[in-house]
Amino acid sequence: MAGRSKPSSRGGLDVTTMLRTRLAYESDETALSWLGRLAAVETGQPVNRILADLGVDRMGFLAGKPGPVRDFATAIGMDPAKLLDGAFRILPRETAFRGEDLSKDFAAPWVRKVCLHCLRDDGERKAWRHRILWCFRVTQSCPIHNDRLTDFVDGQAVDIRTLPVSKALDRQRQVSADPVQTPRYLDWLDHRIARRNGHDDWTDGQTLEQVLAASEVLGAVLDYGHGVRLHSLSADKRGTALETGFGIYVEGPASIRSAIDDIRVRAGTKAAQAGPLAMYGRLFDWLATRSSFVDPGPIRGILRDHIIEHSAVDRGETVLGEVVTERRFHSLGSLVEATRLTRRRLFLLLQKLGYVDQGATIAECGDLVFPVGEVETICADLADPILLHDVAAYIGASNAQALALYRSGVFRPIFPAEERGEIRRIVFARRHLDDFLARIAALPVRTEDDDRRFGTVALACQGGAGPTSALVSAILVGERHAVREEGVPGIKGIRVAM
Repeated sequence: MAGRSKPSSRGGLDVTTMLRTRLAYESDETALSWLGRLAAVETGQPVNRILADLGVDRMGFLAGKPGPVRDFATAIGMDPAKLLDGAFRILPRETAFRGEDLSKDFAAPWVRKVCLHCLRDDGERKAWRHRILWCFRVTQSCPIHNDRLTDFVDGQAVDIRTLPVSKALDRQRQVSADPVQTPRYLDWLDHRIARRNGHDDWTDGQTLEQVLAASEVLGAVLDYGHGVRLHSLSADKRGTALETGFGIYVEGPASIRSAIDDIRVRAGTKAAQAGPLAMYGRLFDWLATRSSFVDPGPIRGILRDHIIEHSAVDRGETVLGEVVTERRFHSLGSLVEATRLTRRRLFLLLQKLGYVDQGATIAECGDLVFPVGEVETICADLADPILLHDVAAYIGASNAQALALYRSGVFRPIFPAEERGEIRRIVFARRHLDDFLARIAALPVRTEDDDRRFGTVALACQGGAGPTSALVSAILVGERHAVREEGVPGIKGIRVAM
């Protein structure tokens, strides 16, 4: 094989013997486990020796590089795809497993913890297998035996046989441990590794870490508060947080959004300057700064949308790595800038419109947000309003007619004025009055051929057609026939059939 050193059998392995091996590879073990087991059964020599005898790049194989793994599989006559399926590739910044990028602290192929019951089931020492499931940080117990894994905190071995497992087995025989209930997330992880999920759900397109790391952070914030530090939690508390978050995460985006709603409410801050870190705590911190090497998955987009939908984020600002292209909400402060009104006056106006509770104070409304479409329309109305005493001239009516139409509700002011309060001036939105004039302009134009008798609105009211507001309303909905004089705008151009 090109690039390999010449195989040697000096005091070690005969290549022809290796090609005839019948030792079965188990799909639940790592590639390094298979290497160690094969070396123990066939040669009794360390794993480094078997790689050297076969001319396989030792560092490359230990790092899970596809080339050396294929070389080894080919040399012993097995399907390389099977061995690659159990290999963890060690990269400069992350670990890769079956095409998924994982954080180095999330998964590693080294032997750090084992299930002593599983090893006892394997039989003699040379037959021990290091399971893929044990390589993940979140695995704290065995789903087969419902018992905690034994940690070897001072070791991190390539071959399980180099750790003091025998002593741990002897100690275990003397201690009877209570059974451990297997958490849901561990069952899911075990089935995912073994490809036994059996049904489609929204996690199918996500990596193992995207599902479990997001679940862990989500659950930690819910269980232990916004300022929780995951690395300061005990393994048991992290497992509890992961189980809490996984129960939410696996249900899908709607369930996650509901949990994020709860996190935001629990923040308890009303400060106008409160940012996403204050509102979402460690969840935002993790997505913003601590998940840069490995894609955290769809939860980043879910939280980003939640921030944009519940905070006054302006167009052009960056939220969790993406530039916001459209503002969706205003804060009280941004509305002050948009309307040029004082903060107190704007607050009172928003109370009048029902956007702020009547009993609230300005200090309590720092975190309130207002829908852009609605409030920006109000901003535009306030930028160029029409005062009550100017309405008559604008709609081509007498002062009496304009007051009658206003009092009957044919057109309404921007701010209700029925109750006593600090809104002194009655103003109207230009767009509302323009819409009123457009409806009048839609009436048919009176022609010279029409010989019917027509009169003005005032004349018709004097002749028994009813009050101005009732007559104009009837005309606009087509219940009373009327035309308009071409070139005469507004009410004064209406001609009513007498």
